[in-house]
Amino acid sequence: MTPSNNYSIYKGDSIIINVQANDPDGLIENIDFIIDNNNVYQAKIEPYKYVWHTNDAKGGQHSIKITATDNEGSHTSKMINIEIKTISPIIQTLPISFIGTTYATLKGNVTSTGIPAIYNMGVCWNTSGNPIIEDNKTILAGDTGTYIGELKELLLGTKYFVKTYARNIDTIVYGDEVSFSTYNIYYSDSGSFTDNRDSTIYKWIKIGNQIWMAENLKYLASNIQAYVPNYYDPTYPWNYTGPRYIRDIPLARASEYYQTYGCLYHDQTNLCPNGWHIPSSTEFLELINYVGGKDVAAGVMKESGTEHWDSPNTGATNKTNYTVLGAGSLNNKYNDNYTGLKTRCAFWTSDLYLVRIQYDSEGIINFGPAIYPEDTWCFYSIRCIKD
Repeated sequence: MTPSNNYSIYKGDSIIINVQANDPDGLIENIDFIIDNNNVYQAKIEPYKYVWHTNDAKGGQHSIKITATDNEGSHTSKMINIEIKTISPIIQTLPISFIGTTYATLKGNVTSTGIPAIYNMGVCWNTSGNPIIEDNKTILAGDTGTYIGELKELLLGTKYFVKTYARNIDTIVYGDEVSFSTYNIYYSDSGSFTDNRDSTIYKWIKIGNQIWMAENLKYLASNIQAYVPNYYDPTYPWNYTGPRYIRDIPLARASEYYQTYGCLYHDQTNLCPNGWHIPSSTEFLELINYVGGKDVAAGVMKESGTEHWDSPNTGATNKTNYTVLGAGSLNNKYNDNYTGLKTRCAFWTSDLYLVRIQYDSEGIINFGPAIYPEDTWCFYSIRCIKD
């Protein structure tokens, strides 16, 4: 019989159990393969062998018993022990990478997947210390390398304890514990300033370490491609790809739309007041994460109620005083089609990402590059951030 007694193997490998048996005065009726007291296979003809795949077996000692039975019912047995070896994963908890009000991120690093390989990893957290996966956790697929775990739906001004973890079929391995405290306010300061170019007064708000305009940009000039309903030159053919401008700037500024929603822009350069700039996607993502992450950020950024949003205006609380309004957008490719008033808005970033928000979602609908051809034709809102 092979393998020999006290044979060892790593979990996930296979063991071929070979048996030689004969009966000098009769016939071998069958050979039973019994592993840990479970009859897993019966062979009736040669070669007498069984392949044991150890993927689902636990690490440690196991017994293999072979029982041969002849045609007269007599039987004899032999038993061996084998060891299924495992190697625990190795995981590191890296420093907290971002802290916001109700959201944070932490990096983990699996430097060795171990044997058997891990099937998921993530972070777990609680408010009392020594967190385990039965507490709050994220679950990520993967095996080795650095990953980012998101901690969502946290409480403002609360201390949390976090660990990374990696899990295989046998065990859970935890990284070191780290702790952090969420911020206890959505915004810390506010005020107003005057754009010296046209004397427009803007509100501003400080959120985390950033200072943002608390309303949409309203700058108009003869060399700026901007849109205000009814004051945009409609005489260009639908497939015209050159510059398009407001046809009557004074009337556009006097319009109710302009006063409430500002302008929609095709340009993304040289638009903001001195000392301000169009945010990059990285800067906008910092804002989104600080106020709760993509799943809830739209709610705390949207103006509440239904004056400037259609019902249901899902999740809108405007806890940030950022006051996003349903300004709509202009699709410049298809007959200058302006749509979405009070149902959606989108913001440009300096690197041509779009941040889309809708009346029926608490989360950010889309945060990503303007990859569709229609996007590059469109006019969207702009919020400036302080240099």
